[in-house]
Amino acid sequence: MKKEQIQETIQKSFEQECRGYAFYTEAYNLMQAQLEDIEDEIEDSEKNKETIIKVEKLKAFLNSKERTEIEEKLQCKITDEFKKAVLEFLDNGTRSFEEMEQSLEELYKQEKELRNLRDDKKIALRRIRTNIIRIISYVAEYDMKLVVTKEISDVAYKAFVEYYKDTSNFMHNKHIIDIEDSNLPEEFMKAYLTAGYNMIEIKQALEWFEQEAKKINF
Repeated sequence: MKKEQIQETIQKSFEQECRGYAFYTEAYNLMQAQLEDIEDEIEDSEKNKETIIKVEKLKAFLNSKERTEIEEKLQCKITDEFKKAVLEFLDNGTRSFEEMEQSLEELYKQEKELRNLRDDKKIALRRIRTNIIRIISYVAEYDMKLVVTKEISDVAYKAFVEYYKDTSNFMHNKHIIDIEDSNLPEEFMKAYLTAGYNMIEIKQALEWFEQEAKKINF
Protein backbone atom coordinates (compact mmCIF):
# COMPACT_ATOMS: atom_id res chain seq x y z
CA MET A 1 0.00 0.00 0.00
CA LYS A 2 1.29 3.43 -0.90
CA LYS A 3 2.21 5.89 1.80
CA GLU A 4 -0.51 8.29 0.59
CA GLN A 5 -3.16 5.58 1.06
CA ILE A 6 -1.89 4.74 4.53
CA GLN A 7 -1.84 8.43 5.36
CA GLU A 8 -5.48 8.77 4.31
CA THR A 9 -6.51 5.73 6.35
CA ILE A 10 -4.65 6.97 9.42
CA GLN A 11 -6.22 10.43 9.08
CA LYS A 12 -9.73 8.94 8.91
CA SER A 13 -9.00 6.70 11.90
CA PHE A 14 -7.72 9.68 13.87
CA GLU A 15 -10.86 11.68 13.11
CA GLN A 16 -13.10 8.73 13.94
CA GLU A 17 -11.43 8.10 17.30
CA CYS A 18 -11.60 11.80 18.19
CA ARG A 19 -15.31 11.90 17.38
CA GLY A 20 -15.83 8.77 19.45
CA TYR A 21 -13.99 10.31 22.38
CA ALA A 22 -16.17 13.42 22.21
CA PHE A 23 -19.35 11.30 22.07
CA TYR A 24 -18.42 9.10 25.02
CA THR A 25 -17.24 12.10 27.04
CA GLU A 26 -20.63 13.77 26.60
CA ALA A 27 -22.43 10.55 27.59
CA TYR A 28 -20.13 10.06 30.61
CA ASN A 29 -20.67 13.63 31.86
CA LEU A 30 -24.45 13.31 31.45
CA MET A 31 -24.54 10.07 33.43
CA GLN A 32 -22.25 11.50 36.09
CA ALA A 33 -24.60 14.47 36.56
CA GLN A 34 -27.64 12.17 36.78
CA LEU A 35 -25.80 9.93 39.23
CA GLU A 36 -25.03 12.91 41.47
CA ASP A 37 -28.72 13.90 41.40
CA ILE A 38 -29.77 10.39 42.42
CA GLU A 39 -27.18 10.32 45.20
CA ASP A 40 -28.57 13.62 46.53
CA GLU A 41 -32.07 12.16 46.37
CA ILE A 42 -30.91 9.05 48.23
CA GLU A 43 -29.34 11.22 50.93
CA ASP A 44 -32.58 13.17 51.36
CA SER A 45 -34.60 9.95 51.42
CA GLU A 46 -32.31 8.44 54.05
CA LYS A 47 -32.91 11.49 56.24
CA ASN A 48 -36.66 11.19 55.66
CA LYS A 49 -36.44 7.51 56.52
CA GLU A 50 -34.86 8.40 59.88
CA THR A 51 -37.67 10.87 60.47
CA ILE A 52 -40.29 8.24 59.63
CA ILE A 53 -38.68 5.80 62.06
CA LYS A 54 -38.86 8.43 64.80
CA VAL A 55 -42.48 9.19 63.91
CA GLU A 56 -43.38 5.50 63.99
CA LYS A 57 -41.72 5.14 67.39
CA LEU A 58 -43.62 8.14 68.73
CA LYS A 59 -46.91 6.82 67.35
CA ALA A 60 -46.19 3.43 68.88
CA PHE A 61 -45.40 5.09 72.21
CA LEU A 62 -48.68 7.04 72.20
CA ASN A 63 -50.55 3.75 71.79
CA SER A 64 -48.42 1.75 74.20
CA LYS A 65 -48.81 0.51 77.74
CA GLU A 66 -45.52 2.22 78.56
CA ARG A 67 -47.14 5.60 77.97
CA THR A 68 -49.85 4.76 80.50
CA GLU A 69 -47.26 3.72 83.08
CA ILE A 70 -45.30 6.95 82.60
CA GLU A 71 -48.50 8.97 82.92
CA GLU A 72 -49.24 7.29 86.24
CA LYS A 73 -45.72 7.95 87.54
CA LEU A 74 -45.77 11.59 86.49
CA GLN A 75 -49.42 12.00 87.39
CA CYS A 76 -49.92 13.65 84.01
CA LYS A 77 -52.38 12.13 81.58
CA ILE A 78 -52.31 12.63 77.81
CA THR A 79 -55.91 13.23 76.82
CA ASP A 80 -57.51 11.30 74.01
CA GLU A 81 -58.10 14.57 72.16
CA PHE A 82 -54.42 15.51 72.38
CA LYS A 83 -53.34 12.02 71.36
CA LYS A 84 -55.69 12.10 68.37
CA ALA A 85 -54.42 15.53 67.31
CA VAL A 86 -50.76 14.45 67.55
CA LEU A 87 -51.39 11.27 65.56
CA GLU A 88 -53.26 13.19 62.86
CA PHE A 89 -50.39 15.68 62.69
CA LEU A 90 -47.83 12.89 62.41
CA ASP A 91 -49.83 11.14 59.70
CA ASN A 92 -50.41 14.31 57.69
CA GLY A 93 -48.21 14.18 54.57
CA THR A 94 -45.94 11.53 56.09
CA ARG A 95 -45.11 8.55 53.90
CA SER A 96 -45.27 5.13 55.43
CA PHE A 97 -42.09 3.27 56.27
CA GLU A 98 -42.92 0.65 53.62
CA GLU A 99 -43.35 3.35 50.94
CA MET A 100 -40.04 4.94 51.84
CA GLU A 101 -38.26 1.56 51.80
CA GLN A 102 -39.68 0.83 48.35
CA SER A 103 -38.68 4.28 47.09
CA LEU A 104 -35.14 3.88 48.42
CA GLU A 105 -34.84 0.42 46.91
CA GLU A 106 -35.78 1.83 43.50
CA LEU A 107 -33.29 4.68 43.89
CA TYR A 108 -30.50 2.26 44.84
CA LYS A 109 -31.34 0.18 41.76
CA GLN A 110 -31.21 3.23 39.50
CA GLU A 111 -27.94 4.31 41.11
CA LYS A 112 -26.33 0.91 40.50
CA GLU A 113 -27.46 0.75 36.87
CA LEU A 114 -26.28 4.29 36.13
CA ARG A 115 -22.97 3.68 37.86
CA ASN A 116 -22.38 0.58 35.71
CA LEU A 117 -23.26 2.48 32.53
CA ARG A 118 -21.00 5.37 33.53
CA ASP A 119 -18.13 3.01 34.29
CA ASP A 120 -18.60 1.35 30.89
CA LYS A 121 -18.22 4.77 29.26
CA LYS A 122 -15.10 5.40 31.32
CA ILE A 123 -13.56 2.14 30.10
CA ALA A 124 -14.45 3.06 26.51
CA LEU A 125 -12.82 6.47 26.94
CA ARG A 126 -9.59 4.88 28.16
CA ARG A 127 -9.56 2.53 25.17
CA ILE A 128 -10.18 5.38 22.70
CA ARG A 129 -7.55 7.53 24.39
CA THR A 130 -5.01 4.72 23.96
CA ASN A 131 -5.97 4.38 20.29
CA ILE A 132 -5.51 8.09 19.65
CA ILE A 133 -2.06 8.17 21.26
CA ARG A 134 -1.07 5.08 19.27
CA ILE A 135 -2.14 6.77 16.04
CA ILE A 136 -0.08 9.86 16.89
CA SER A 137 2.92 7.66 17.71
CA TYR A 138 2.50 5.76 14.43
CA VAL A 139 2.36 9.01 12.48
CA ALA A 140 5.54 10.20 14.21
CA GLU A 141 7.38 6.93 13.52
CA TYR A 142 6.52 6.83 9.81
CA ASP A 143 7.00 10.52 9.11
CA MET A 144 3.38 11.39 8.33
CA LYS A 145 1.21 14.35 9.27
CA LEU A 146 -2.23 14.77 10.84
CA VAL A 147 -4.73 17.46 9.88
CA VAL A 148 -6.74 18.83 12.79
CA THR A 149 -10.17 19.77 11.46
CA LYS A 150 -12.43 22.08 13.41
CA GLU A 151 -14.80 19.23 14.21
CA ILE A 152 -12.19 17.27 16.16
CA SER A 153 -10.02 20.15 17.37
CA ASP A 154 -11.10 19.98 21.03
CA VAL A 155 -10.22 16.30 21.42
CA ALA A 156 -7.11 16.54 19.22
CA TYR A 157 -5.88 19.42 21.36
CA LYS A 158 -6.16 17.30 24.52
CA ALA A 159 -4.44 14.36 22.84
CA PHE A 160 -1.51 16.39 21.54
CA VAL A 161 -1.04 18.11 24.90
CA GLU A 162 -0.91 14.69 26.55
CA TYR A 163 1.53 13.44 23.91
CA TYR A 164 3.89 16.42 24.09
CA LYS A 165 4.14 16.58 27.85
CA ASP A 166 6.64 13.76 27.32
CA THR A 167 10.10 15.29 26.86
CA SER A 168 11.19 12.74 24.24
CA ASN A 169 8.10 13.31 22.10
CA PHE A 170 8.50 17.05 22.40
CA MET A 171 12.16 17.01 21.44
CA HIS A 172 12.02 14.50 18.58
CA ASN A 173 8.49 14.24 17.14
CA LYS A 174 7.41 17.80 16.41
CA HIS A 175 6.73 17.28 12.73
CA ILE A 176 3.41 15.45 12.79
CA ILE A 177 0.83 18.27 12.75
CA ASP A 178 -0.09 19.95 9.48
CA ILE A 179 0.41 23.50 10.75
CA GLU A 180 -0.91 25.07 7.56
CA ASP A 181 -4.32 23.49 8.05
CA SER A 182 -4.59 23.39 11.82
CA ASN A 183 -7.42 24.37 14.14
CA LEU A 184 -5.37 24.27 17.33
CA PRO A 185 -5.14 27.24 19.74
CA GLU A 186 -2.44 29.85 19.28
CA GLU A 187 -0.96 29.15 22.72
CA PHE A 188 -0.57 25.48 21.82
CA MET A 189 1.06 26.26 18.48
CA LYS A 190 3.49 28.63 20.16
CA ALA A 191 4.68 25.89 22.53
CA TYR A 192 4.61 23.24 19.79
CA LEU A 193 6.78 25.29 17.43
CA THR A 194 9.43 26.01 20.05
CA ALA A 195 12.68 24.87 18.48
CA GLY A 196 16.42 25.40 18.45
CA TYR A 197 18.85 25.21 21.30
CA ASN A 198 17.37 27.83 23.61
CA MET A 199 16.96 25.60 26.65
CA ILE A 200 15.05 28.25 28.58
CA GLU A 201 12.35 28.43 25.89
CA ILE A 202 12.27 24.64 25.57
CA LYS A 203 11.90 24.25 29.33
CA GLN A 204 9.07 26.80 29.39
CA ALA A 205 7.29 25.02 26.55
CA LEU A 206 7.60 21.66 28.28
CA GLU A 207 6.31 23.13 31.54
CA TRP A 208 3.34 24.56 29.64
CA PHE A 209 2.48 21.13 28.22
CA GLU A 210 2.84 19.50 31.64
CA GLN A 211 0.61 22.05 33.38
CA GLU A 212 -1.97 22.01 30.59
CA ALA A 213 -2.09 18.21 30.68
CA LYS A 214 -2.99 18.37 34.39
CA LYS A 215 -5.84 20.78 33.64
CA ILE A 216 -7.47 18.88 30.79
CA ASN A 217 -7.08 15.37 32.32
CA PHE A 218 -7.23 13.53 28.99
